[in-house]
Amino acid sequence: MVVRGSVEGLSEFAAASRLGVAVGAWRWAVATGVVPSADAGEGSWSRAVVERADVEGVRAGLVSVSAFEAAERLTAALGTPLPPLRPAVTGRMIGDLTGAGILLRLEGPRETPVVHADQVAALTRRRDLAALLDRHTLLGPDQSAVRLGLRRSDVDHLVRLAMLRPTRTGFVDYGRARGGAVEVSLYRGLDVALLPTLHPEIDWARLRSLGPGARSPLARLAPAPTGEVDVVTSADVARIAGVGRATVTAWRRRHDHFPGLAGGTTTTPAFDRGAVGAWLLDHDKITIPAPMAPAARLTLRTGEVVELYDAALFGEGEGARLIGRAEPAAAEHLACISSQSGGVELAEVEGLPGRGPFGAEGAVVTAGELVLGGRLRRVEVSWSGPVAGPRLWRHACPLAGPGGEGAGCSCEVAVCGGLLVDDAGCPLHGAQAGPPAMEHHRAGNIRCQELAVFWFAPPSADSGRVATWP
Repeated sequence: MVVRGSVEGLSEFAAASRLGVAVGAWRWAVATGVVPSADAGEGSWSRAVVERADVEGVRAGLVSVSAFEAAERLTAALGTPLPPLRPAVTGRMIGDLTGAGILLRLEGPRETPVVHADQVAALTRRRDLAALLDRHTLLGPDQSAVRLGLRRSDVDHLVRLAMLRPTRTGFVDYGRARGGAVEVSLYRGLDVALLPTLHPEIDWARLRSLGPGARSPLARLAPAPTGEVDVVTSADVARIAGVGRATVTAWRRRHDHFPGLAGGTTTTPAFDRGAVGAWLLDHDKITIPAPMAPAARLTLRTGEVVELYDAALFGEGEGARLIGRAEPAAAEHLACISSQSGGVELAEVEGLPGRGPFGAEGAVVTAGELVLGGRLRRVEVSWSGPVAGPRLWRHACPLAGPGGEGAGCSCEVAVCGGLLVDDAGCPLHGAQAGPPAMEHHRAGNIRCQELAVFWFAPPSADSGRVATWP
């Protein structure tokens, strides 16, 4: 209890005991300046400082929460429902945050400490909470699978291939039904999050589209020899950062701290992949991938809209498939309808990267098994014919301005140039009339349905009205 030296001092436990408060209250009082910093050596306070402390102030400042309650609050702050590719925060991860100095451990074990409610509340308000968790917490195998959007077996392959290396081991409580507390490997959240960025050679969309029981493409890959450094060339670095090789050469020339050579030759240098990733991240050349946003919207014939995560289109002609994942409630609804009618008719698909909206005649939607840690379900769209674009229809009343025919279209609802997509209709003009005016080629371009020149003037910026046809 006593620290020997020129000044007799009290440890934090002795100081708290002398005041009759919890040691967590003393630690918080020191952290917030209610009590001066240690003045009698490292972690020790003189009796004078302890006796002058405001006992009620020290005691009143302690508003503690357990690691598990703090984890629940941070999980809720990430979003409700929890976004895809975002594992729930656990009590052990709260221990990681105290180890990183982001939260103060007041009491309890280092793995699952008691922390201050005010600090937790401040974290819940941070816009960079997700990135902060990626940087400073460790993930188990199941959590890593959720963060990557993969099956647990695919994560095992990544570990076998040494693309993902454990930092240490820890215990995860799976409950009595699943064996209780089990020791598992733990991986840095940042290493897990950056895998898709640092390994662009892997078809991640394909991996994420695999259903239960499907053979992983990673199973065919052989691991590198034990002890061999995972290296990348200048071309690989350029691909990772999304720049040209000349830019990488310029970085090497201008920055003395750019990672040194780890192999290769003078003409084809090679660098340690991990060191390159750390340098690119520290210099804002790459960012931590955020949890995926909905990539596609499926509009059903009933008018309902289903959002698909990480959707990818395979093929264009007969037999084309669109594969993604949906929230459980939406997928359950699709599965229910599919079981009754053999599929759900689809009207339109929009939001796919690199493609405009396109129609989906002959397409049906089916929902598969639970994937992504049991939180999302695989959804597949299949076509009996070629993928087609939507038709664009003329307004029913394109010249129905307030001044009579010829005065201009008076639509105040949508600046659409007198065109409507498919059967959308317009609250002011009613449903479409006549044949479609234009439609999409399969390549995504628009052509005139009647192969005739069609013109309309751009809408007036100040009026908000659409223009007329000549």
